[in-house]
Amino acid sequence: MNFSFRPKINKVKIGITFLGFVVVMTSLFAAFVAVSNWFNEYEVVFQKVIEVKTQSPVRVEKREMVSPVVYVSVEKAIEDAPNIAIAKYIIEKFGNEYAATALAIQKAENGSMNPEAVHINDNATIDVGVFQINTLHFGKDYCGSLREILDPYKNVDCAYNIFVRNGYSFNAWSSYVSDWYKRVLK
Repeated sequence: MNFSFRPKINKVKIGITFLGFVVVMTSLFAAFVAVSNWFNEYEVVFQKVIEVKTQSPVRVEKREMVSPVVYVSVEKAIEDAPNIAIAKYIIEKFGNEYAATALAIQKAENGSMNPEAVHINDNATIDVGVFQINTLHFGKDYCGSLREILDPYKNVDCAYNIFVRNGYSFNAWSSYVSDWYKRVLK
C-alpha cells in the first residue's frame, strides 16, 4: 500500500492566481513610477501652522508726500480759459487757495471747457462735462443727475462737492493723481 498523498492540482486556479499576481504587481510598479515621477517634479514643504510675532504697538514711518497745491497766476488762468465766465465761477467756487489748481485740473480734464464733453473710460464708466465728472457720482445728493451735470455751472458745483467730500483733495481726478495737471500750467 502506498500512502503518499498527492493533492489534485487545478491548473486553471493556478493560472488565474498567477495572472492576478502579475496584474497586482504591474499596477504597484506603475503606481510606484507615477509617485516617483511626481516627487521628482514636486516637493512637500511643511509650513508653520501658527506664527507668533511680537512687535511694537507703535512704529514710525516716513510720511508719503501729497502733491502740494500749485499756485499760479489766477489772472493768467482766466486769460487762457476758453470760457471766462466758467473760469471765474471756478475761482469763486474753489476760492483763492485752490482756484489755480482747480483751473489746471479742469484744463487737463477738458481743455475746451465743453460742457457736453464725454470720455469713456477703460472700466466702462463715463466722464462728462467741464470737470469730466465720472458716472459714479451721477444721482448722488452732492452732484445730481446727468442732465444737471451737463450744465457747466452745476458741473463745477459737483466738482467742488467731490473735492470737499475728499477732504479738500483733488485725488478724484486722474490728472491730479498723475500730476498731468502740472503740465497744463506751463
